[in-house]
Amino acid sequence: MKDELRHLIGCGKYSEAYELIKDVDREELLDWTLELAYNTESIEYYAFVSSLIVKHEEATFHCIASHLMSLPLCSIDGAYNVGFYHAKRAVELSPEDASFKEHLLFYHAIPDKLLSDEEAEKIAKSILEMEPDNQTAKKHLRLIRRD
Repeated sequence: MKDELRHLIGCGKYSEAYELIKDVDREELLDWTLELAYNTESIEYYAFVSSLIVKHEEATFHCIASHLMSLPLCSIDGAYNVGFYHAKRAVELSPEDASFKEHLLFYHAIPDKLLSDEEAEKIAKSILEMEPDNQTAKKHLRLIRRD
């Protein structure tokens, strides 16, 4: 199925690609798109996910777009800023999902530090309210207090 997805996206057949993945677990879709983008370093996978966002805006698609821009496509100028936008949008759409907030904290840890200490602290504390043992949130709070 992943090879078929690669082929459909490569041909620009996004509607057919959507039909192929519409019932696929979103975590699996994230894994597939990351693997394909790492292997090809092509922005076409981000374009496909962007088309999904236009048709069916949901937090998970924004999160996948953020991962694509912050990991395999991060060498593109402005990629972190685009990824940061998508991470924030995922949290706006699903504020009760701690995993999206955890991903947003990534943008506090990068050298460009797109997420301020104040914002990161607020997010980490909100994660701990939902998940008191969340290690990612605790780690970020320690880093902020050390600075």
